[in-house]
Amino acid sequence: MLRSCATGHMEPSPTITPREGSLVTDSTTSTPDRPNHRAAYSIRETCNLLGVSRSTLYRLMDGKRLRCVHIGRRVLIPAGEIERLLSSPTKRRQS
Repeated sequence: MLRSCATGHMEPSPTITPREGSLVTDSTTSTPDRPNHRAAYSIRETCNLLGVSRSTLYRLMDGKRLRCVHIGRRVLIPAGEIERLLSSPTKRRQS
């Protein structure tokens, strides 16, 4: 995936990898039917995937538009929830 940098040139997006010692690793989050598909994403990863700020992501979770899972102190967003959010129709604000 490419993203635009400040100079306007396209550059590859950084790869998101779980931190060392994390409970969530690629081997534990990939699903059997989709080996390269992660089962859940961290808050930071989800913000990067959706292109939204942390506060917007928390607002989506508080408004029950995006379900999250708590594992210990970690908050994870299931991949299916991200796919559901992206495929759902958006509400337009009344002007």
